[in-house]
Amino acid sequence: MYADELQQELLALDTVLQDREVNRNERATILIAECLGSGPILGPEILDRLHQLGFDRRHVGIRLERDKGGPWRRTDDGHYHLNP
Repeated sequence: MYADELQQELLALDTVLQDREVNRNERATILIAECLGSGPILGPEILDRLHQLGFDRRHVGIRLERDKGGPWRRTDDGHYHLNP
């Protein structure tokens, strides 16, 4: 369970997104990008962090794969990075 600064930022951002009635897919994409904004991160950590916010791990995994090559990429070692 994460209780660090990044997790608190994700929670605050998700609250704003929900208040603005952003749909779940877009929220997941925005929150994943926020995770990656702090630097490279492994897929399982992204899944866990968003699961803590109430997202289904499978849903997050699908978003990671569908948007790969767009806003982010995955390296051979399993880390996700934002694309420049």
